[in-house]
Amino acid sequence: ILFQRRSLRDEVQAVGESKFGGVPDLPAGFVWPTRPPVANRSRLAAQMRENDVRTDAVMRQAVRDNPESYAHFNPEESAAADRRRTDATVVAMGKTYPLAFIAQFDLARLSLAAGFDADFPDTGFLWGFGDISCTETFEAPFVFWRDCRAADLVHHAIPPELIGHSDVIEA
Repeated sequence: ILFQRRSLRDEVQAVGESKFGGVPDLPAGFVWPTRPPVANRSRLAAQMRENDVRTDAVMRQAVRDNPESYAHFNPEESAAADRRRTDATVVAMGKTYPLAFIAQFDLARLSLAAGFDADFPDTGFLWGFGDISCTETFEAPFVFWRDCRAADLVHHAIPPELIGHSDVIEA
């Protein structure tokens, strides 16, 4: 099935419409999925900090080698931003953490499309969530299915921890 990409605000989409990103429409009482603290946090944190140092060295060398191309690049600000992202990720790895919403699919509607896999249910909704707090763990997405109708769904607020973490890593 081919999805046509278009950017729409959640407020203009019907509840239960298939989508990637945004705010999920979930059954009332659905508990937002989380992952446990990352077991090898110390090793991953050390690797991330080493990577920050290597990246900083590469960028500083690039500035020295080609100053006109990097006239507006500030290596100190870039290194500080990398440290902030790493610090936020290390904190997130140390605790139970909410997963990020990836996508939702209206299987009843999609089952009518050519190419729909007959092994999938043809009713209900499928949701995908993933761990954005620690990409170093390379966890597979978490997938949930519920046999429900769009009328059974409500917009579900994104956990504040995810918004805060995203703000730090995107800065």
